[in-house]
Amino acid sequence: MILELARRRKTVRKFADNKVRLEDILYCLNVAREAPSGMNAQPWRFVIVADEELKAKIREI
Repeated sequence: MILELARRRKTVRKFADNKVRLEDILYCLNVAREAPSGMNAQPWRFVIVADEELKAKIREI
């Protein structure tokens, strides 16, 4: 199963211009928060960036 998933994965180089609903973003974040981490350290931080100018600056990095 894992091998099949690895074979079917795709690299995304260009994204659609469609806006993602905040409700969908929050749902994904809640799912991600439930992911296991070593020793339950939960070392991640999530940031939602909605400002187009800031997103453009981030893309330059």
